[in-house]
Amino acid sequence: MNLYDFEVEYLVQKAKQGRALQHWEQEFNAKCSHVGHITVENEVDLDGPPRSFVYISEYRVGEDITLNQLAVGCECQDCLLSLTRGCCPGTSLHKFAYNDQSQVRLKTEQPIYKCNFHCCCGYGCPNHVVQKGICYDLCIFRTDDD
Repeated sequence: MNLYDFEVEYLVQKAKQGRALQHWEQEFNAKCSHVGHITVENEVDLDGPPRSFVYISEYRVGEDITLNQLAVGCECQDCLLSLTRGCCPGTSLHKFAYNDQSQVRLKTEQPIYKCNFHCCCGYGCPNHVVQKGICYDLCIFRTDDD
């Protein structure tokens, strides 16, 4: 195989990879009803979509995790003002998990108690974050360090 044949073969493989990644990307975006758009990139090698990657848009309880049934919903109208009176975050020692930009501010070892569909506070509550889906464009990309 000469250099030209090698280049042609590489371009063919890259095009196949691009189609596979684009199809995978379209599947993600078709499943989700969130504002953000998901793109997929691989500039590292010629591998297609990873077989071990699973995109989820709802929470899943990890293995060996027991859910604490204490926080089944709150009756707050404003969770930021009601932290000490039984709001869902109050279950985690009154620590609100998110900053004003909806970013997690707790240490990774700390549990997050989120408001949910059982709560009276409503969908606009700042403790309803994950349920709203991604609000920004997201890129899933392969790195060269596996």
